[in-house]
Amino acid sequence: FAANVWALPLDKFAVGIDINASHTKSATTGLVTATCTAISLGKTITLHEIAVVDSSGSRLSTIRITNLLRDRRSEK
Repeated sequence: FAANVWALPLDKFAVGIDINASHTKSATTGLVTATCTAISLGKTITLHEIAVVDSSGSRLSTIRITNLLRDRRSEK
């Protein structure tokens, strides 16, 4: 979703080309929150990190996703 928010004003759409997830802890109770942060926002490639934390703020997982920005087809 975050990559497409960046891509739309460029008249492009995002396609995931790589994802990596490292899970370091598990949550058994409480709320789990994920926060996405842009690492690099280019005209053809974006890189985002998603940090997953539990209700005490301890990191549970770190996810990185790389997206290719493709041109939208013009409607005829």
